Amino acid sequence: MPDPYFILLLIDYFIHQPVSRRQLDILEKHIQRDNVMKIDLSLDRIYFAHSRYDDEPELPMVVSAQDAPYRSSLQAAIWRREYLDDMLVPGRSPWEFEEKGAQEHMNDGKLVLGVAENPAVPYVNVYSRGVVCWPQLGQLDDESLREK
Repeated sequence: MPDPYFILLLIDYFIHQPVSRRQLDILEKHIQRDNVMKIDLSLDRIYFAHSRYDDEPELPMVVSAQDAPYRSSLQAAIWRREYLDDMLVPGRSPWEFEEKGAQEHMNDGKLVLGVAENPAVPYVNVYSRGVVCWPQLGQLDDESLREK
């Protein structure tokens, strides 16, 4: 794949509200920086050790702590190809990728950013480890499924 960065979304993500193109445009500027390897598009990074990322006045952002778990999370994110390539191990399932990668990629010196509020790509995980996740589906309502 020739692109230096891309958005990775797993098939079990159900986008249920409009995606913020404005936020994606801002985040794209940051993924082009040499030291930024991944930018989470959900709110995943705020649930783990982080600090404020002050390089963006238009969008509140955080930088994941080097020892934060799940820096390799497969939640919706913009990835630098080289960073994901370094994490791929043949034969690993997505869950093994996250669990083993969580330890293997701590303290790697790379920046993993995330939005601090209002996810750029609002979604629910329809499945959890291959099983329908009814609590997540319960977050949907008729209004979120109607065309706007």
